[in-house]
Amino acid sequence: MYLMTKGAFAGGMSPFVFITYRTIIATVFLAPFAFIAERETRPPLTIKIASQIFILGFLGIGITQNCYFSSLYLTSSTFVSTLSNLIPATTFLMALLLRLEKFDIISMRGKAKFLGIVICVGGAMIMTLVRGPTIRLLRNLELDESPVYLLGEVSSNPSTNWTLGSIIIFLSILAWSAWLNYQVITIKSFVILIK
Repeated sequence: MYLMTKGAFAGGMSPFVFITYRTIIATVFLAPFAFIAERETRPPLTIKIASQIFILGFLGIGITQNCYFSSLYLTSSTFVSTLSNLIPATTFLMALLLRLEKFDIISMRGKAKFLGIVICVGGAMIMTLVRGPTIRLLRNLELDESPVYLLGEVSSNPSTNWTLGSIIIFLSILAWSAWLNYQVITIKSFVILIK
């Protein structure tokens, strides 16, 4: 998906138009299923639930996807996909700060959580800080449309800005983690209404 999206951006598509199309297509396909499946079990929509859904939409689509795809537009698909591996660790740390998650390093579950954080952060650091030799499987395809350009080896995008793209992807990771944690809070209040 990263390469197809980066290819669309390299072809001139705006990240904001891409997000709009993506959201419209998802709504057209998913809304009928949600309406039919939840027609009789859905609780009434109160102001509190509507505002929580608005915040979830703002965090999940408004901030997360706009920052994510803008960063993909400004950097490379390899960089963005690698840093996306920080989302689980960031979500866990944010859940700890919000007291949605408990962490006991002595228990087996706590050791597994700690190991997961180390793997997520270590993998992202290795992939972003270590640059090995270039592997060129596509030597004869070094045109502007080549997959080598899309992987970030050579930038075909004149508006490449790695500093801004790096800041924006970290904002996306923080917003995505906040979105996942806020879903827990919203679902807890929504389940109470169903019972």
